[in-house]
Amino acid sequence: MAITVTLAVAGRPVGHVADVLWKGTFDALLSVFTWVTLVFALADVAAERAKTWDDWDPRSLPRETHPASPRSRFEVVLDLVFSAAFVTVWAAAPYSQWLRTLANSGLELAPAWSTFYLPVLVVVIASMSAKAVTLMRPDQCQVLVLYG
Repeated sequence: MAITVTLAVAGRPVGHVADVLWKGTFDALLSVFTWVTLVFALADVAAERAKTWDDWDPRSLPRETHPASPRSRFEVVLDLVFSAAFVTVWAAAPYSQWLRTLANSGLELAPAWSTFYLPVLVVVIASMSAKAVTLMRPDQCQVLVLYG
C-alpha cells in the first residue's frame, strides 16, 4: 500500500499504480497459498506416519448445548448492501471495458467468465431475495439467515 501511495504521489499514471497494486497483491496471495499448502501437506504426511487419528470417532464429540443465535437485522442489512454492490459491479462487467481489463492492469478476463455470468447473478439475486424476506419476517426465516 505504501508503494502504491508513493507512486501516486510521484505522479505515475493511474494504470501503472493499479498495475503495481494488482501484481503485489497477487504475488502476496500466491506466496501465502503456497506456504499454507506446503504446511498442510507436511502435516498430512506427519499425521499419516503417526496414525494418530485412526481411533478418533466424530460421534465422541460433545453435543451442542445451545442453538446458534440468529443474525441481527444490522448484519442482514449490511449483507444486503454488499450483495447489491456486488450485483451492480457484476452486472456492469460485460459492458465496461475498465472492469473487463481489471482496471487497466494489463490483465483481461478470459472468455470463459461469460459462462459464469448469468448463474452467479441468479444465485446472488436469489440470496438477496431470501435475505430481504428474512429482514421483513425474521420469525419465519431464521434458517435462511443462519445458513445463507
